[in-house]
Amino acid sequence: MRFTTFSAFDPAGGKLSEDGRIFMPNPCDESAVEAALRLRDESGKGQVTIVNLGPHRTESTLRWCLAMGADRVIHLESAAASEMPPWTVARLLVLAISGLNFDLILTGRASLDRGSSQVGTFIAELMGLPVVTAVARIELNARRSEAVVERVLERGDRERAVCPIPAVFTTDRALGRPRYPTLPGRATARRAKIEKIRPEAVASMKEVMAEPLAMDRVGLAPPKIRPKKILAPDSGLSAADRIKFIMSGGMGQTSGSKVKGDPKKMARAVFEFLKENKFIASDEFQERIDGL
Repeated sequence: MRFTTFSAFDPAGGKLSEDGRIFMPNPCDESAVEAALRLRDESGKGQVTIVNLGPHRTESTLRWCLAMGADRVIHLESAAASEMPPWTVARLLVLAISGLNFDLILTGRASLDRGSSQVGTFIAELMGLPVVTAVARIELNARRSEAVVERVLERGDRERAVCPIPAVFTTDRALGRPRYPTLPGRATARRAKIEKIRPEAVASMKEVMAEPLAMDRVGLAPPKIRPKKILAPDSGLSAADRIKFIMSGGMGQTSGSKVKGDPKKMARAVFEFLKENKFIASDEFQERIDGL
């Protein structure tokens, strides 16, 4: 579970500005929670455990997950979480997950702030588990210890795959709309106790945080603005023609010609046009035209 932020870019400091941030649960992670709850409800057994790495403010997101129906939440509370690279985040989460019994590990496909799409695959690599990314549908077959999943591809295409479990799935928002917590569920979540682990106080996690990064950040910059061409009507046109120009989206009249006459003459003119524009590469149709 990740806490997503919307913020402005600070060009002077070369990072996302801390001022005026809007915090919200990551939509892809919410879909992962919903998928876990559905699988538990359909099978009638199992437990949904949420593991989150984030600062103190992410506690509200964890309580929201409890209100949705999660059975247990574990909060790795660290003020430095937002500055950690994906590899460090994955290693800390793996240390927390390793002590749990699980059949599936579900993570969001990507966050809305950085969108690196790396944490889920790093978790699978560190734990030696198979991974399927951008999952939009999950069908568990407990008897055969496998899952049939559908992946979201480009241009709306889907890919169907069979994966042995336990495994790691990174979920897409297309997996389903998260349920809205009920009032009794929110009241229960407000009183629930959250398990907290401070990575700085755990020796193994502290070592991970102290390790030098494998990559150095060279710089961070916003995307370049691509100016769009704006078509303006000619000022010499009348008001009606300017309105017509705007309504047409700047599309002018296409040039063309009309052919009139008997069918043989029109067929010959069409043939010459196709031949001139190299739509026909040979003269194989010439005899047929001459025979008309």
